[in-house]
Amino acid sequence: MIATFTCPCCNSRIPNPPDVRALARLYVGVKGAILRKLVEQYPAGASMVELISETYRGADEPENAYYVVAIAISSMRKLLKAHGWTIPPNRGGGHDTVIYRLQPL
Repeated sequence: MIATFTCPCCNSRIPNPPDVRALARLYVGVKGAILRKLVEQYPAGASMVELISETYRGADEPENAYYVVAIAISSMRKLLKAHGWTIPPNRGGGHDTVIYRLQPL
């Protein structure tokens, strides 16, 4: 029997998705922490609060932590696309309720 995969967002069938675990090694620092959390949570996602917590891991968070993580996510999309993945943009809702997730292209 051939395995089939389903997109976690639209539930459409997709061929074998790229290996999500390999993505965890693409970045270090802030982007690396974000990506490791998203890989760990895949196919579910993580909230901005969870991503900030993972990024700073108990260290004093700067006042602009939300913006640091949001900008990092935005800049990661181009490289992730080259690997067959994306982090879909989220619209609406407060930053506490938005869920970020990895999605195969």
